[in-house]
Amino acid sequence: MIEPIIFENDFKFEDGYQCLYFYINDMPFHKKMISMIENLSIKFPMIKYYFINASIIEKSFLKRFDILEVPIILLFNNSIKLLEVKGVVLQSSIKHQFNNVLYGR
Repeated sequence: MIEPIIFENDFKFEDGYQCLYFYINDMPFHKKMISMIENLSIKFPMIKYYFINASIIEKSFLKRFDILEVPIILLFNNSIKLLEVKGVVLQSSIKHQFNNVLYGR
């Protein structure tokens, strides 16, 4: 399931895996990145996914996660950051990185 986060209070760390995708609507390749995250949610359904528009979320939320640039994908497990992927990436690359983190392969 993919949920948008509009306000800082919309997000709380939970037990299990959570993926946060920070973006800006005007960003080139934004729609492709959204599509890629949607595909990841099918391949890795044990992860809860969130979309965060960095241009409208409170700046304190960006500061909380040390977001200085977008796009960026963060993967957490029980509030511990496991992975940070900056910039536009290929779907095969992010799948490989998720597999490494989740399954050690």
